[in-house]
Amino acid sequence: LDGVDGQTSLFYLEITQNPTFYSLQVNVHPLPSTLSSTQSYPAGANWTLLNDGNKYNAQLILSPGLQTWMGFSSSITNSNVSFDANNNMYIPKSLTAINGVDSYFLSNICPKINTINSIVMCCSMINSEFSIPSNLFFNIPLSASFGNLIVLNPFSPSFFNVRGGLESNVEITFYDTSFNPISIRDIDITITLVISKSDIY
Repeated sequence: LDGVDGQTSLFYLEITQNPTFYSLQVNVHPLPSTLSSTQSYPAGANWTLLNDGNKYNAQLILSPGLQTWMGFSSSITNSNVSFDANNNMYIPKSLTAINGVDSYFLSNICPKINTINSIVMCCSMINSEFSIPSNLFFNIPLSASFGNLIVLNPFSPSFFNVRGGLESNVEITFYDTSFNPISIRDIDITITLVISKSDIY
């Protein structure tokens, strides 16, 4: 923490988007060797700065799952990045690898910053020959920010074949684009279903 009142937090590692390169960028900054007269450790810190003559940088360690999400893969060519036996990634490869200088690391594949861009709806009554799964019937684009209502403008209805036989109930399910079930917290939902008998057989 910096400042006489101790209100300014200092960070020596940042993760940001780089739209120019379709990448995620990790910026690593040198760590000081000692605290200045206006600096202090945050409450509960169980570490201290090292003043042993070496120049240190912060280090980011990513598990394999986070590597995929952030756009890093084992084919990255940066020599200052390393992997351990469990495929955990180290950016930079050691605390002293970049000799205490400002450095940046770009992901080598496009990151999955926003993993959900629409909501997929399925209906138990539908049996389509042209979709997988066969009960898929609508896609809702995420046009609203988090916590706001998603409203669809009037659109032309999409008609699908209904399974033969009797139905005792209609079940509508919501999934993300990877077909993971979505838990709905806001039950204020309005859905209009039209069941129509076709003259075409």
